[in-house]
Amino acid sequence: MVPCGVCGTPIDPSTANFDKAGRQVCRSCEARGVIVEGDMKATNSIWVSSLIIGISGLVSWSCFNPFGIVSIITVFSAIGWIVSANRLGPEYRRQLGGKLTAGWVMVIAALGIHLVVLAIMGLALVGWAVH
Repeated sequence: MVPCGVCGTPIDPSTANFDKAGRQVCRSCEARGVIVEGDMKATNSIWVSSLIIGISGLVSWSCFNPFGIVSIITVFSAIGWIVSANRLGPEYRRQLGGKLTAGWVMVIAALGIHLVVLAIMGLALVGWAVH
């Protein structure tokens, strides 16, 4: 019997698995590690998607937005992000911390920018040219 590399529980080396650090771990510690890794991927995905939405707001406003396609895609992405962020559990909110607030700021700003861009494009289409 060898001790688990995480919790110290005695385990049979033939049934033990190895974690990413190369330690022999028991099945419960291995399962806990997989869950923590999945949670980190989920929180990272929320953060990265808010960054992408925020960056697209700046890029399309300043230089690239053919036919308003980037604005339309970003508006739908921002709405999807807002729905996802509202459904986050408290454990994910805790893990994100200040990143969640920064994400909200970026997504709301990008949504506002794109709605203004689409409104200007819509007014231009109906003949109310902005001079």
